[in-house]
Amino acid sequence: MYKYCVQGEFRVRENLISTTMYANGQSCSNSNECASRFCYNKKCADKFDVNQSCSKDYECKSNYCNNLKCALTVPQNGKCSIDNECETKKCDSNKKVCIRKNGGEKCTLDNECKSKKCKGFTCMDSYDGEGQ
Repeated sequence: MYKYCVQGEFRVRENLISTTMYANGQSCSNSNECASRFCYNKKCADKFDVNQSCSKDYECKSNYCNNLKCALTVPQNGKCSIDNECETKKCDSNKKVCIRKNGGEKCTLDNECKSKKCKGFTCMDSYDGEGQ
């Protein structure tokens, strides 16, 4: 641990993590220095909103980056910990990835089901025409 002074502020550094948080727009070298916990292009910034461009999950307010856009929910095969994080509304408890539901499971949208068919709020065993 050592002490130093920058821009008239007294700071303490330990293991290269600043104890003073910078506001958005201020220069930074890593996200731990920012109150927003996000250092982007060497400036503290807000994390990105849904549909804004991203390359990593941590860049998004939702913590989900899918196909280079911030997403509200995790897509199929994306990492998850609970069902509600997934577009498909089902998180495999062993593999910790979003999966589609089997026939007979409850659903609200066709894309939640392996068969891609949700009828009467239940996944069908196989695709047999139009969705709900």
